[in-house]
Amino acid sequence: MPDLGGALRPRSGGPRPGGTPFGGAGGDLLPGPASIAGLDSHQVMVAKATVAEAMRRHLPLKAAQIAVATELQESGLRVLANPGVPESMRLPHVGTGHDHDSVGPFQQRQSWGATADLMNPATSAGKFYDKLVRIPNWESLPVTVAAQRVQVSAYPSAYAKHEGKAAAIVRAIVGG
Repeated sequence: MPDLGGALRPRSGGPRPGGTPFGGAGGDLLPGPASIAGLDSHQVMVAKATVAEAMRRHLPLKAAQIAVATELQESGLRVLANPGVPESMRLPHVGTGHDHDSVGPFQQRQSWGATADLMNPATSAGKFYDKLVRIPNWESLPVTVAAQRVQVSAYPSAYAKHEGKAAAIVRAIVGG
């Protein structure tokens, strides 16, 4: 996937404070569509926050595609709390997961950082990108391999089925 560079920069002069309960990391960060076929408004907000964080870091679109594919697999692009992590149940969320102590759209374990950060779509995406860019030659790896090297999932090939949809979501957000 090409690096569209400027396509990831906000056309409105930069991120604006958001009206979401996720610390402003929401759907108004990028000008893309308010809706994307097959996604509800919460999923669009999570995807836009993820793409916006890639943009903020000047990463190529492939990074956003890897991240969105991961979120599709891990949480269905939703901020999930976990009853095993009581703090997560007090933070904004749209559902619950039950995998160990994993929370948020990437289902990151507590060893990844503070629960509030893992439940915030932009911050959790940042943590994902921090690990992704440390992988040698990540840009040339297949999406599923790069995602697995970050997530270290028990199901390493599970990300592959989301590659095309993730690419379409990222394209819809950046307008091309």
